[in-house]
Amino acid sequence: MNHQMFEEWALSPETCSPEEREALQQHRQQCESCDRLARSWKRIESVLDTAPFARPAEGFAQRFQQNLAARKAAAHKRQARKFLLILGITFAVSILAGSVYFYSINPPQFLLTQVFRTAANLLVTVENIKIISSTFLGFTPGAIFLPILMVSASALGGFALLWFTAIWKFTLHGEKAQ
Repeated sequence: MNHQMFEEWALSPETCSPEEREALQQHRQQCESCDRLARSWKRIESVLDTAPFARPAEGFAQRFQQNLAARKAAAHKRQARKFLLILGITFAVSILAGSVYFYSINPPQFLLTQVFRTAANLLVTVENIKIISSTFLGFTPGAIFLPILMVSASALGGFALLWFTAIWKFTLHGEKAQ
């Protein structure tokens, strides 16, 4: 005999029509397993109806909200570390691959020649700057250097003060959300 239909009715009697309930009662009188199932289910429902609801401990929501901010901050730090690690590895691999390619297509003699040629050009440029500045200094009067020095020092001091102030405010207050 197929008990599946009666078992479904026994487990959800509220969805049965009156005819189905009558058929279930008749079947339960003949079938001990379906009757046992229906009685067990009624016991379970009565226990569930009388069981007290579990409530969270006092202050649970507050503790959860406080810990949530810390967990989010920790997750952001982990994500930033992973990103920087991946970025660093990618940069290192790119530099390594570029270096291998560059050194594989250029012979060492060419590289040495280029290094010495660049150093010589740098020395010539420095000497030319010396010559130009000494020529300029020879034509300008000496009294003009003090105001130029004062303006330059003031500008550099102002920029340094702004830079230190910005770093100080950022370390105290962090970046403001927009």
